[in-house]
Amino acid sequence: MLRKIVMTLALACSLGAFTAVGVLVPGTAQAEKFSKEVGKPLQVAQDAIKKKNWPAAIAEIKKADAVPTKTAFEQYTINEMLGYSLWQSGDTAGAARAYEQNLASAPAAEIPARVKTLAQLYSKAK
Repeated sequence: MLRKIVMTLALACSLGAFTAVGVLVPGTAQAEKFSKEVGKPLQVAQDAIKKKNWPAAIAEIKKADAVPTKTAFEQYTINEMLGYSLWQSGDTAGAARAYEQNLASAPAAEIPARVKTLAQLYSKAK
């Protein structure tokens, strides 16, 4: 249960609130912009996540990930959404890999909680 709360909070922090093709960055008044090629599938994925349609969400996130010219922020958001969706679908090893890719760029205050979450995911995945 605690893990679900941590993962949900991580997703909420990384996603903030979607705007058109942007995301409000937590703690700021600015919005990071997504390219249309990345933003559109992520919007569809977010709708699928709300409906708990994990296969559809994962498919759309992978479409966004296939875009060759992503910004670091876009890649970070893709990894967060993919990790959450994989975790919810039962693929703990895949979720751990996605979250691990963001570990180096996570805010310093979040790193201890993320390392703990990764340890739990890898332990469950064995």
